[in-house]
Amino acid sequence: MTTDTKTFRAGTLTGEEDEENYEVLARLAKSAGKGALTPLVLRSWATLNRVWVAEQDEKFLGFLLTCPLSTLELWQWNQKLGEEEQILVSGPCLHLVDLVIEKNSRNCGIGSELVRGILEHEKYDNQGGKYPLAVATSRIPSSENTKGTSFHVLLSNNFIEVGTIKGFYRDSEEWTCRDCSDKGACDCLGVMMMYKREEAE
Repeated sequence: MTTDTKTFRAGTLTGEEDEENYEVLARLAKSAGKGALTPLVLRSWATLNRVWVAEQDEKFLGFLLTCPLSTLELWQWNQKLGEEEQILVSGPCLHLVDLVIEKNSRNCGIGSELVRGILEHEKYDNQGGKYPLAVATSRIPSSENTKGTSFHVLLSNNFIEVGTIKGFYRDSEEWTCRDCSDKGACDCLGVMMMYKREEAE
């Protein structure tokens, strides 16, 4: 299946949609090895933060979870990276938490369209300007071929690696690492990535 990125529609879920919407997204997440994103978790995320979706002909092609980060939360991420000054906070920060694209719709530009659109969306204006900083967390691909991964999408959209995070899935007992199969005790590495608006423009 080839997806035309010019015809898909991006929007947000608010938490008030029918349960079926969240069940579909949860199935997409499970097929991507992210079984902790249950319908309940996704509805809660939509209510408290943002769930951005890509949709075509009333079918979900993928989604991206985002939330703002406070200075304290950024400091905590910096501690996980092992260097307090690894990420310099120059203003409010947006966290791109998780990108999931439907298997048959990958490598069509949908992930890139979602990432670029969200970084420029008016709902994320910060006192008349865009967020000066955005960060993203991603699993480190298990092979050198990163095509079709969120890691590749982020690299392609001006995110740079700033460090690795040990125990990427340690905080969630429901989240089974597909690399080591551990629940809640995973020591596999994830990567923290950063987007600086001035470098991207």
